[in-house]
Amino acid sequence: VRRYTDFLRAPGGWGRRAAQTAAIVLSAVALLLTPQNADATDLGPAPVPMAAHLAAPVDPWIISVTPYGWALNLDGDVAVQGIDASVNINFIDLVQEADTIAALEGRVEARKGKFSLLSISDYFKATFSEDVTARAQPASILTIDVEADVSLELELILSELAATYEVFRWSQETPATKWDQPGGYIALDVLGGARYNSVDVETDIVLDVTATLTPEIIPINVTETGQIRGKIVADEQWVDPFVGLRLRMVSAGGLALFARGDVGGFGTSSDFVWQAMGGIAGECRCNERLSWAVGYRALDTDYSTGSGTEEFTFDMLIHGPVIGATYRF
Repeated sequence: VRRYTDFLRAPGGWGRRAAQTAAIVLSAVALLLTPQNADATDLGPAPVPMAAHLAAPVDPWIISVTPYGWALNLDGDVAVQGIDASVNINFIDLVQEADTIAALEGRVEARKGKFSLLSISDYFKATFSEDVTARAQPASILTIDVEADVSLELELILSELAATYEVFRWSQETPATKWDQPGGYIALDVLGGARYNSVDVETDIVLDVTATLTPEIIPINVTETGQIRGKIVADEQWVDPFVGLRLRMVSAGGLALFARGDVGGFGTSSDFVWQAMGGIAGECRCNERLSWAVGYRALDTDYSTGSGTEEFTFDMLIHGPVIGATYRF
């Protein structure tokens, strides 16, 4: 055993040469496995698999959901069953005079690159009621007392669907933002679509009439009481096509100006329709996906159908400030 051990330890022993050869082979393998750009203290990031590059979309869809409030002001003329009425009421009077008000408004936009789909919907319903008392004396011996109970229900639905396409963009030479957009830019979109309109008006009138006759010859009162009830109902729906432009101006700081204008109807349903809106928007510091927007919106519709007692006219300008919050994902 000692002779065999001494032979391995000898300078010329084959065991020493085998150990040296094994060390050289292991060093070569380690060198091949070590990244060429790495140094002794930093091996660098792990390589990204090719599948990850293939899965990343070039132009991902960006969805924006915006619930908002629209302080409606109504100015125009309405004709129901041939009865004309002028409407001129602002939002404050509307809130004060209405018995009940319900309003739901929302906007959804899905954008991919230069193309986007846009949907805006508005639902508004208000009810009003009023008691009116009047007295008339057509003759000295005849007195007529009238008590009127008038109720009005107005329901308005507006729903539009449009497609937009960016035809012009000017960008500042600044780093990209978190939304993969240049730090500041100006963009112009063309848009086209259709708007669904629904107007439901229902008026209920109840008249209690009391006539009192007091003859001069015989001083007695003869009283006759009766009730008259009337109802006016109109429920109209129509669709207006429209085309327009939209301007978007975004600063590197996150503030944005927006403006939109469109025209439609063209006699296919409404004689003419125009809409204009504009405002300012900005990102919320509390959440990078949340932003706020304030502006003003005006929609003018000139629609009429039928004649005589079947006539219905809705020639109305609906306008007022808007305020909303947008969430992107």
